[in-house]
Amino acid sequence: MSCCNNLKRRNYKSIERTFNSTEQPFIANGTTLNLLGTKATDTGCSIDTNVNSFTLNCNGTYHLCCDATVEPTGAGDLVLQIYKDGVPLPCAICTMTVAAGDTYTLHTETDL
Repeated sequence: MSCCNNLKRRNYKSIERTFNSTEQPFIANGTTLNLLGTKATDTGCSIDTNVNSFTLNCNGTYHLCCDATVEPTGAGDLVLQIYKDGVPLPCAICTMTVAAGDTYTLHTETDL
């Protein structure tokens, strides 16, 4: 029996890719970014995009990635991190020391 016929092990192939180029202020630790902008790709039935999160509708393995371009108004450490159910994922974090007035692009990704 092929594993594709086993309902407990079935993987649905879905891709949900959005981008939001609207300027968003972030002030404090834990500021959530607005993800919902333009949907570039929306295939399958496993993923729904919400304003600031994705909902996974089916079990499976998922590749998650995030990019952010920022222009900080102050110097310090800038952190981009993916959360699961409100808990930060230690496998999906990018930290960069930044200066005020410069432009930085951060990237993080993981498989879950």
